[in-house]
Amino acid sequence: AQHYGSAVRDGFIFLEDALRDAGDVDPAKGISGDRLVTLLLAPSSKSSLSLSSDGFMGQLTSGELEGVYNYFKGAFLLFRNATAHRPIPYTASEAEDILHVVNVCLRILPPRPGVAQQ
Repeated sequence: AQHYGSAVRDGFIFLEDALRDAGDVDPAKGISGDRLVTLLLAPSSKSSLSLSSDGFMGQLTSGELEGVYNYFKGAFLLFRNATAHRPIPYTASEAEDILHVVNVCLRILPPRPGVAQQ
């Protein structure tokens, strides 16, 4: 239906839900976006997620874990925030590229129960 902005927004909502599930963060706490990423992925966070060594990249080094944090944080700050706060006239190709970013994030996270990963 060419609602590309909605597709991007929905992709980030799904990613936020996956982050909350992985970190056992109650949605009622209202932590989302950048704050959620910082809580769960910042190298200095006491609530940091333990990322599995059997993921597609294997065991991550401390520098790579910092890269994971920055990748997620950048994706949320750039794409999720823009789409959540104003209409963006994405083309199909642009939306697809952004959804690939979301998919890489999902691949890095521990698998969600009942959701197959490819």
